[in-house]
Amino acid sequence: MNRKQPNYILLALALILLLLGLAFLANVSGVNSQQIHNDVYFDLKNQIILGVLPGLFLFLLFYYILDYRKLKKFALIALIINFVLLLLCFVPFLQIANATAARWIAIGNFSFQPSEFLKITFILFLASWLSSKSKDEIKNFKKTTFPFLILFSLISIPIALQPSTSPLVILGGTALVMAIASGVRFNQIFTIFAIGAIVIALLITFMPGQYRKDRIQSYLRPPGDQTQMGQSLISIGSGGLWGLGFGKSVQKHSYVPESSSDSIFAIVAEELGFIGVVGIILLFFLFLLAGFQIAKGAPDDFGKYLAIGLTTWIVWQAFVNIGVSCGAIPMMGLPLPFFSSGGTALMVTIGSLGILANISKQN
Repeated sequence: MNRKQPNYILLALALILLLLGLAFLANVSGVNSQQIHNDVYFDLKNQIILGVLPGLFLFLLFYYILDYRKLKKFALIALIINFVLLLLCFVPFLQIANATAARWIAIGNFSFQPSEFLKITFILFLASWLSSKSKDEIKNFKKTTFPFLILFSLISIPIALQPSTSPLVILGGTALVMAIASGVRFNQIFTIFAIGAIVIALLITFMPGQYRKDRIQSYLRPPGDQTQMGQSLISIGSGGLWGLGFGKSVQKHSYVPESSSDSIFAIVAEELGFIGVVGIILLFFLFLLAGFQIAKGAPDDFGKYLAIGLTTWIVWQAFVNIGVSCGAIPMMGLPLPFFSSGGTALMVTIGSLGILANISKQN
């Protein structure tokens, strides 16, 4: 068969990021894995078994078996199922015991976060919805912007009650880029942005849980050495220009909280230094360009918006995570794509690459 080839540049960049991520996860998580599980590679094994392997299955499914255009038919159904899964997080016997937030569904020894799958199902539905609109309808507030605000508000409720706000920041930023690409008017973009900012402010002010307010207050005052932000900045500053060297981090020894998940970038910066960090940021930037190149050559609007959404989500989340680690953004519980521990997040990320590769081979 004369099959068209995918965008190998994007896949090569993703593979480099994935291999770097697994290497750093094995390096950073080894200390805690040995102390807690008596196995220095416990977290790495979990990342491969629960993230890489099912992610590769989804990649092959989306790339070889399912034409991306067929996904358009299931976009609404997939979003509804995902919304139901978000609600199931609040069912007592499905929650993880002693969890501080209702973000996971536990079935036996297996657990997953429905909010991670939402990043694909929401983008899939938004791409399907925008591609079904004419240019005049997209520029019409009542037919596009207002229904979108209603939909986003409904999705926000269970996420806010978990409690969590970081998925809304990622989905909101991704939706804005997709809206701009579709031709939504600037005043409508401003309206979406303003309402989103107001909603986040209300969540911080009135929703249960003190942690949101504490994070904002911590961001506004100089970080102390004992705070997560303070330890993260110490780790980044210790790296200097060239870094301490791979595996030579001091801060990973229980100094930086969540060092193998949300704060892994700080350890990367400590070991690779400024030069290494610039290289990783460049890889994500090139990934963004490759994804947008796929969108530019997509044979239809659905593929175009879908490629823009998936690419923006991955890179936007990476830059937000880096911004949090550097103290430029208030603390958020967001994994660094390809690097942070978390099987569900990595599985969804690799699966989305299959959709991007499918679109690119149709160019």
